[in-house]
Amino acid sequence: AYDGVLTLPSECQPPRGIFLQWSTIVAQIEEDNEFLNSKIAEVFTLYRQHGIHPILLKGQAVAQNYRNPLHRNSGDIDLYIGEEDYDKANAILRQESTRESEENNKHASITWRGVTIENHRIMTHLNAPASNKFFNRSLREWFPQGSRKLDIHGFTADVCPLEFDATFVLIHSVLH
Repeated sequence: AYDGVLTLPSECQPPRGIFLQWSTIVAQIEEDNEFLNSKIAEVFTLYRQHGIHPILLKGQAVAQNYRNPLHRNSGDIDLYIGEEDYDKANAILRQESTRESEENNKHASITWRGVTIENHRIMTHLNAPASNKFFNRSLREWFPQGSRKLDIHGFTADVCPLEFDATFVLIHSVLH
């Protein structure tokens, strides 16, 4: 909304007091995103040093499609690790973790260096068996060698191929 308001003629913009409040909030969002982006670079580098190939899901990857990626409300870092390296990735983070809030059949949620990382063993689970089988077969066809490269504030992260990513984001939003 803030970026949209900036495109309005001055006579259509909100009063100065409201605009300053919004600007303060946006400055905090930018700072949070800068921090999160730095942690993406750190965790990717750490995992790659250990032979793990993380895939950035949702959040900061989707933010790169915004007019200003730093203006998207951020949260945690979601990484698809897969079954094979899941325990190894969790063990690496747990060496420096300050909190672990949950682990379920899909992911572990570990606070590491001030940010929550969700290591996903399973990207998603669809209730329709045929759809779930198709989704996972499609995932196996490209993971990890067919990932797409995406610049996240000066760092190259691996993300899902475009069509797969669009499907996953839509599925994820429906499941919420």
